[in-house]
Amino acid sequence: MDNLRVIAKNVISALGGVRSAALQLGVSPSAVSRWSQIPHRHLHRIYEILGDGYEPEKIRPDLAKLFHAHSGHDKVSKSDFKIEELP
Repeated sequence: MDNLRVIAKNVISALGGVRSAALQLGVSPSAVSRWSQIPHRHLHRIYEILGDGYEPEKIRPDLAKLFHAHSGHDKVSKSDFKIEELP
């Protein structure tokens, strides 16, 4: 099992399972059950719900270079991240 799939399973579990994750993220349980990685559009909400340890760059390390966190903040907010378009 690849790393992003393991991370997705761990995040879904931390959110309380497939049904709970779906409810909290506003998607269907069937959509959540098909995730092999957490879709980038849910990263901020997951961090809001779960907090430290579930930062976007930890959930999707493959996208880490696209996130530019502002320095000097103890907590990360949605405005702290800028996603650049891929070439």
